[in-house]
Amino acid sequence: MHSTITLPWIAVIAVFLLGGVAGWFAANKVGVNVSPKAFNMPPVELLRSGGSRFVKTTRTVVLKCKCGATWQFREGADSLPPGVEPIPAGDSFTCKKCGRSIDLKVERQLEAEALASLKSPNKV
Repeated sequence: MHSTITLPWIAVIAVFLLGGVAGWFAANKVGVNVSPKAFNMPPVELLRSGGSRFVKTTRTVVLKCKCGATWQFREGADSLPPGVEPIPAGDSFTCKKCGRSIDLKVERQLEAEALASLKSPNKV
């Protein structure tokens, strides 16, 4: 009444390997990127990000003073690489090389316009 199907061990291993190869090809074809940080995200963030792709965006600002010094700033709570500082909170930045004050109001306005154009749909 009960039938038992037996397979040789080589067939079991071959099926396992073929499944792994097929999964690898499917993952490369679909292009799903899941970072290890995704497993530490709260469920609300998973829903906002769409659940399958996790894209981390960072704002980076590069200022060049008239004295020739270049300053790099980056937003984020993660550790910053050497030579990169957090984005200044105020409306000005003082060059550490020459002491000149750089007005950031224009940069903040350009940033706000760029963000607004990204959020609004393109109307043609």
